[in-house]
Amino acid sequence: MWIPVFRKEIFLCLFFLAVLVAGWAHGDEVTIKTENGVTIVYNPKNPAPPPGIPTKLVLKEELSL
Repeated sequence: MWIPVFRKEIFLCLFFLAVLVAGWAHGDEVTIKTENGVTIVYNPKNPAPPPGIPTKLVLKEELSL
């Protein structure tokens, strides 16, 4: 009966590893430079949200009928 317990332990380890990896994944920083009087903005494919802006959509109930 050690095989089912072993499978559960492997599943739990893989689950926590996936959660950790998902937590580390975040957007790249947007860089803004000025060269010769021209503003250059580097916006990567996966940009990070600006500071102070919510990262999740939050829905609030305002009216119900």
